[in-house]
Order: sequence, then structure tokens, then C-alpha cells
Amino acid sequence: MSGAACIFLAFCVVLAPVIALDTFNESLLIKPLSSGHVIAQFDFVISADDVAGPHFHLVPRQLGEVISHHHVQELHLSLTQGFWRHQTWGYPARQAGTGAQLWVWFQPDTPDVDEAWRSLVNALSGLFCASLNFMDQTVTASPSFAYRPQGVVSDAAQSESRLLRTASLPREATCTENLTPWQKLLPCGAKAGLSMLLNPTHLYSTSYHSLSVDFRPVCADERCSRLGYEIAQSVTLVYEPVTFERRQGPRQNWSTKTLFGAGLFSACALAQHSHVFVDTAANETHPFVLTPAPEGVVQSTVAGHTASFAVYDVRNLTAAGGVNLRADYAREHRYIWTPSLPLTVTEYQTGSGQFSVGLSLQLHSSQRTRPLEVAVLQVVPWYIRLYLHTLKVTVGDQVIQPVYQRLVPGRDRQRPYTLELALRVPPLSVATVSVQAERAFLKWHEYPPDANHGFYLPGAVVSALLPADNVTRHPHRSPPVEQGRMFVRLSAENQLVTLPTPDFSMPYNVICLVCTVVALAFGPLHNICTKRLLLVPISDEKPGYVTRLRDAIGRLLSRCRPGGQSPSATAHTAPAKATKAD
Repeated sequence: MSGAACIFLAFCVVLAPVIALDTFNESLLIKPLSSGHVIAQFDFVISADDVAGPHFHLVPRQLGEVISHHHVQELHLSLTQGFWRHQTWGYPARQAGTGAQLWVWFQPDTPDVDEAWRSLVNALSGLFCASLNFMDQTVTASPSFAYRPQGVVSDAAQSESRLLRTASLPREATCTENLTPWQKLLPCGAKAGLSMLLNPTHLYSTSYHSLSVDFRPVCADERCSRLGYEIAQSVTLVYEPVTFERRQGPRQNWSTKTLFGAGLFSACALAQHSHVFVDTAANETHPFVLTPAPEGVVQSTVAGHTASFAVYDVRNLTAAGGVNLRADYAREHRYIWTPSLPLTVTEYQTGSGQFSVGLSLQLHSSQRTRPLEVAVLQVVPWYIRLYLHTLKVTVGDQVIQPVYQRLVPGRDRQRPYTLELALRVPPLSVATVSVQAERAFLKWHEYPPDANHGFYLPGAVVSALLPADNVTRHPHRSPPVEQGRMFVRLSAENQLVTLPTPDFSMPYNVICLVCTVVALAFGPLHNICTKRLLLVPISDEKPGYVTRLRDAIGRLLSRCRPGGQSPSATAHTAPAKATKAD
């Protein structure tokens, strides 16, 4: 064996364990709803033993370097457009508020958490082409119990609130500029696999769409003797196929071409598993037939609730070429009553005028037997100054005391108001959390370009342990269950608040008027100040040839009129006569 071959073999032996530790799986979950909507959830999961390098196989190097450089222990980012309607669509597998949301746990050995946060949001802003760099100290909070680590925590010090930073930009809009760098982080990009179905034209015409990236530490084996890392990229979409085609009546028929604009063509070659799951729970009320027929059926039981999923292996499905997976319904769609959820949230504004304002959050509990324990987090920007002494929680006409409350006053242009409450909502009741506030006066350069549109306030975040039958579940990625219940985090509606806004057109009018006056006055004043007026004396010289010729012609023409003289002759002879008289 040659020396080059020996070196190559030794290199492969050393690198083989590193490559073998990275795994990648992709899946698509399609869940038809009784309301006529269809939920499509893409999951792309990378599992690795190390994300710090120096060798990167499946882990995206851009994201791995950002995580290792900024001492990130856990990261959750979402870019969402639209509002998730809990009462109609149930609870999502991953809740995300409208706009951009980011919450990060840093490692305990981080030298400066605030500095690491500022550098991290700038790096993520450039990585995903989003305005995450606006997540400065004025919108960043460190809640105590609203967010808990979702990964493995080996030390209690890793879950201290001083290591947590969270912020949201409710006005951030998502577009193709965010989708393109998001797809580049996938092992196969947008060239192969289920990511080929993410057509921007169809993706951004949905009722709800959300891009997310989650990084967390996980157990690398069953005994959790060593830790690994998981990078999960997911896309959640909500379609309304009933509005697609009405030539045969309002049917809920759907297919991959109508939903995504393309069929299934291939699986990612680097993926160990590539599956499509179709939730068949809606078959009880709106039966449908899948074409082609599924390869099998998988049942997932969580907390006593069983869900059935039709399973397709993308490699077997696309072995003979592209496939258009579709579902045909036997009858027209009928809107039926949807069962009430254990907990729903609604947020709205109160008050009148341009000075005072109030925020109210309603928690609707439909539990019949026992109260719900709910955690509420409300982060309010500094320009909405909360009157913390007006905070109260009422159930009907009765005022109840929170089990726990934490209030962090805001500071102008430095930090937001942070309100955390732990409540016990009685069965079959509506709890209202209300607080009064005032609107602040901003400096002229702090207003956005469309100041009259208003300012968006992030919605409240509500967390609770709820029954698992109303949660959108994945057959292979179910959240942990505690005593028959799942942890659910809900986001309320964002609020649009108007602040006292000056008339920005008035300075423009003043500038135009002043410039006009100055321009009109400058010309004459400049001429007077820079030019001199001189008297020109009358010359006694004899007229030239041209003048004499003109006078002669004038005299000839004047003879045609009786007794007349030409004006030029009169003008030239009068001074001459006066001279002779002198």
C-alpha cells in the first residue's frame, strides 16, 4: 500500500467517529381539521455530539460558530406572520407569537451575559436577514419562571434567570429573505428532500406561517451518561383548501400540488428517515381517501389519548418518480361546532383619549373539576408607563390574589416593564388581569417613519399544564407529559397603541415657506449689495454711418406725409438748434 493511501486511510479512521455521530431526519405532518383548515408542519432535526467544530458534517457551520462563540446553552427563534386561532385550530405543537421572538439561555461561565446577548442578536440578524439587531435593552427582559429550559440541565445553576434573555419584535414581517437563509442551513438545502415543497408563492399565501430554529442539549443515550445537541428547524403552515376550488362545491380536497405547488420528488440523501404523516382523526366527521394508499398506520398514545397517523416513506413513495399525494372527500364540507379548549386567552385595550390607556388579559377556563394553574408574562415597552398599583385580578366581581407576582418597573429608554403572575383560575370562569398606564412623549427622532400607524405591543405569554388531546402532536416528537398533562405556552394578540404624535408635516411646510421667502428676497438684495448704479453722460460726438443712414431713410419716408417729419430727425435736430442758440 502506498504512503498516500495509508495517510488517507488513517484520516478516514480518525474522522469516521466524528461523522457517524451526526444524524438527520426530516418529516412532514399534515393534519386536516374539522373547520376546513389543514395544518402542515415540517420538521428537520439534526442530532450531533458537538457543535463547536472544528469538523462540521451535518451541523450548519454558520449556526454552530454563532452558538459556540456566544456561549449559548439553549436557543429558540421564531419568525411568524399571522395569529394562531386556538379556539378553531387547537393548540400548536410549537407556539410562536406574531413577529420575531427570541429567548436564549446562556452558559453559567459566560463573562458578560448582556454583552453576549447584544453580540448574538447582531449575528443572528445577519444570518437570517431579519431585524433582530433591534432587540436591544429597551425590549429585553429576564423573567423568573415564565420560561424554563427545554433541554437537559445538568446543574441547577444553568436554570438561573440571570442567564435568560428574551425579546420580541411584534412588527417584524417575514418574507423570502428569511426563508432563503433558513433553507441554506439544511443539509440538502432546497435542492432535495421535503424542503423542496417550501414554495414561497404558496407559503406566504397561507393563513398562518412560522419559521423556527431551536437548539438545545439532549441526552445522547438512554441512560443520559453523555450529552448531545439537537438543532430542530420547523415550519408550521395553516391552509384553507375549501377556498381553493369551488367548481364541485366547497370541498376540503387537498393535495401536495394545491398546498405547496409541487409534488414529492425525492428524499434528502443525508436523511436517515424521511416520512410523511397524515393525521386521520378528522375521518370521524369528514371522511377522506388518501391516494396513493399509505404504507401503514402508526398510533401514538399520550396521556391516555390515542392518535392515528397514515405513514409514507418518501424514498419508497418517490422510487418511480414524482408523486402527488392527495386526499379526496366524499361530501361537501360542513362547518360544525368545535369543542371548547381548557384554556383560551384574549387581550384588549381599555381607556380613551391620547394620554391614559389600559391593558386587560382574559383567561377563559372550561375545566369543570379543578382550577387551572396559569403563569402569565407581560413585557411592556417603556413608553407605556404602567401604574403598578392599579394591577388587579378579578373573577366576575370578586378580586383574587395572585399566588405569586413579580414586577420589574421600567426605565425610560433603558428597560421595559416586566410583569409576571402565577394564578389559580377557578373552574368554568373567566379571570381578568388588568392594569392602567399612560402614554409617554417621545423625542422626534424616536418615531418610526409611519408614526401615525401606531406602535405594536407584544402579547402576553400564558403557560399552563393542559390535557394532551387538544395539542397538535407528532408521532415521533411528542412533548413530555406530567401526570397526564402537557406543558402548553400560548401567546395573546399583539396590541396596536397610538402615542401622542406631532404633525410631522408642519416642519416640512415651514421649511418650504422659509426657503421660498429667502429665495425671493435673496436675488434683489444680492443685486443691490453687489452692483453699482452709474450715470452715463450724453456724448457730443457726431452720429455714425448707420445713424445717418437711418435718418436719411426716415426723411425720405416722411415726405410721403404732408408737413410731417420723421421722429428720428426731430430727435436729432432739436439738440442741435439748442446748441446754436447758445
